[in-house]
Amino acid sequence: IFMLDNGIYTGEIEARVSYETPAVTRAALESVGWGRISGYTTYAYEDANRNVNIQLACRAVNGKKVLPGAEFSFNGTTGKRTEEKGYLPAAAIAGGATVDEVGGGVCQVSSTLFNACAMADMEIVERSPHTWPSTYVDKGRDATVNWPNLDFRFRNTLAYPLFITASF
Repeated sequence: IFMLDNGIYTGEIEARVSYETPAVTRAALESVGWGRISGYTTYAYEDANRNVNIQLACRAVNGKKVLPGAEFSFNGTTGKRTEEKGYLPAAAIAGGATVDEVGGGVCQVSSTLFNACAMADMEIVERSPHTWPSTYVDKGRDATVNWPNLDFRFRNTLAYPLFITASF
């Protein structure tokens, strides 16, 4: 860069190479025996806006890698649910009442992920229930999210990377 900054466009540059040992080795990955660690399924409603929101949240978390000891944040991954991102108004619980809110319904995705994580014995770092039971999971099995106040977060307690798959 020094050469370019001084108008010198030809010359030699010494390249230094360093090698680092990865945190996870090929041998460790090959010993894992790839496959599903856990899974959980919920079912969508006949609400077009809600289903769009669920689909967008699934796309946001799908394929995410969580390294051993690393923490996953639902809000950190999906970001703020906005109309600019394609989220639509749909039913959500806010202040103890059901209201239409942009991104309504994404709690179904966080709750589904929470259940899969609980079944895989992940460390649940942050999780809050709704004001009243949800209809898409059993009582006490929900994980409400609301940007930026309520998040669902877990830590990968496995000795190998975890890959999230989510689909609608």
